[in-house]
This record gives sequence, structure tokens and C-alpha cells, in this order.
Amino acid sequence: MYREQALDDIVVDKLRLEVPPTDLAEWRQVVSAKANPDGQVDIAMVGKYVQIRDSYLSLHEALMHGGLKSRTRVNIHYIESTDIEQHGTHALEGMDAILVPGGFGERGIEGKIQAVRYAREQGVPYLGICLGMQVAIVEYGRHVLGLADANSTEFNRATPYPVIAMISEWQDQARGVQMRTEESVKGATMRLGARKLSSALAPRAGCLRQGHHHGAASAPLRVQQ
Repeated sequence: MYREQALDDIVVDKLRLEVPPTDLAEWRQVVSAKANPDGQVDIAMVGKYVQIRDSYLSLHEALMHGGLKSRTRVNIHYIESTDIEQHGTHALEGMDAILVPGGFGERGIEGKIQAVRYAREQGVPYLGICLGMQVAIVEYGRHVLGLADANSTEFNRATPYPVIAMISEWQDQARGVQMRTEESVKGATMRLGARKLSSALAPRAGCLRQGHHHGAASAPLRVQQ
């Protein structure tokens, strides 16, 4: 509407700008993709803060933009992980994919693990981001490797199978080697970078690089097992 009324020409003229003619072809493609999708998908986002939608706004927008690129309407179903703990995984039935985002603290963790197990056993595409990837490793340890009490040390310090552990030492570009203990303040201690892994979990990959922007990581000895 603004273009039809030549508002952009007025602004350019007032500011005395030298710019090429307006080309809205790409924008029109975006508008067309949103209004006339070729298909649709239903994605379950299993989180701990679904009552506050802004908590996952960046993921919401990323999924929507991915849908625009592929001309797909993305229907996001926000599912509270504690509801899965109390009522089972029925809410995940019929979903085309499951996404478990990041989070902190023990509340709702078992619900996220149940969501991971459902995705693995039912062959539903799964994306785990941050904590979502960690609970996927915990689930695999428990139900595939047979490590019944596998857990993250963030949630159970006494677990006999700490497949996820808090990072206690890392390199800081400005300050060198940094260390922390369980008593340390956890703020601003996320490790950045990547670590080279050779994992039996993905033998065809040969070499894996584990990316980091986390305060916890997979335990190397457990990965080898």
C-alpha cells in the first residue's frame, strides 16, 4: 500500500538519497508463500516455559521463516513438558516433528526425555537445542545403551552414569584457562567453540565435532562407550 502511494519516493526525495528503483519482487514472493503455501507441517515444541511464548520467540520465528522459504505453513503446538510427565505422550500423536528447546533446572526434564523417546521409537524427526540435545543423550543412554540411571550431573550429582556433565574447565580468549566448581556462580560461564569427537554413535560420520554454547557437555568417556 505504501509503495502504491509512492511513500518510498517521498522519503527518498526528502532525504535527498541516491538509490536504485524500488524492487519488491523478493518481498512479493514472501507474501505469496505465506498466503498460498504448498503444504503444512505440525511441529510440537516441548518446553518448560510455554506459558510465556516470548521465551521461544526466536525459535518460533526461525520455524516460520523456514516455512516461508519452503512454501510451507508451519503449525507450532506448544506443549508443557510437565503435562507429558502427568498425562503421557498423547499430545505428540500426529506431529510431523518434535523440537525440544533449551532451559534450566530440573522441572519438566523427565517429560522432555519422554518426548525424545517417543520421537525415536516412532520415527518422528527430532531437533534438540541446548538442553534438548542433552536430554536426547540421556534418553539414548537409558533406553538404548541400557544405562538405566543415566542422567546429567546438573540434575543428579550421584548418577552412576553421568552422560552429561557440567563443564568445569575451558579456555577463555581473553583470560586463558577458566575453572569452576559446583559452588561457582553459573552465570556467564557458557563455553564457546567445538571439540573433536570420535563416536560409536555415528560410525559412518568418522569424525564428529561437538559444538558448544553451553554450560554442560556430553561426557567423553561415556560417548566412547
